Amino acid sequence: MANDRMIALKVRSSDLQPADASHTVVDDEAAPAITLRSSASAADPSFMIVRSNAAIAGESVSQWTGDWWTWALQSPANQNPVLDQTGAFANVDNNGPVFFIAGDFGGDVERSFSVPAGKPLLVPLLNLVDVEGPGIAPTIPGWKGTFEAEVNKALAGFQNGGGPNGFQPGVSSVFATIDGVPVKNPQSYLEKSGFFSMGPVQPGSLIESFGLADGTVLSPAKSVGYWLMITGLSPGEHTLEFGGTEKNGFSVHVTDHITVV
Repeated sequence: MANDRMIALKVRSSDLQPADASHTVVDDEAAPAITLRSSASAADPSFMIVRSNAAIAGESVSQWTGDWWTWALQSPANQNPVLDQTGAFANVDNNGPVFFIAGDFGGDVERSFSVPAGKPLLVPLLNLVDVEGPGIAPTIPGWKGTFEAEVNKALAGFQNGGGPNGFQPGVSSVFATIDGVPVKNPQSYLEKSGFFSMGPVQPGSLIESFGLADGTVLSPAKSVGYWLMITGLSPGEHTLEFGGTEKNGFSVHVTDHITVV
């Protein structure tokens, strides 16, 4: 976390892996979704990475990113999926129509867990959220404008660096593979949410452990980052690797061994 007010979640993998010749990746920037098929599997599963303009259970991908942040930060600190190093807490408070895949706050992490068949998976590659409001010290020292304007300025520079006082180092790379198939052009999956509320700080939550008092209303908030919404992952075992790096060298690598049941 860069300061007491900015909450940064960064997940990373190493350099892009070369495409496996036994797999076919079909990518169309103009299409609403990408279909990936693995011919190496006996079941020949098909799955899709959904573009922003497609609705999933009544919400866009960018809207789901706000729900993801609410889940990640309001989940219990002592069983938090983002702090989890094994996958034991992957299903904590994860009961909605979209299954949220946790990232990590730094370093390498490898997890194993099960997800329900038929649920889309929301995967964070590299992302950031800012929350302002009454009872929350300003991210930008001396800020005199509206909370919304402060959020916008605090998130400026996420992609290319800069922002207030050079706060954001900028993104160097993002990465994802699904069962060994590299996702083409992962940087095209940039999502910018609208303003949203995470509600009041819950007792025992992760965000309470960051120093915010119980009951503090987490609004307005806004998220920016790179996300994958994956649908149609077939029953059985799968491996996701994903993440990104910043221009200051900060990096994280997440490997998830998932069993769809």
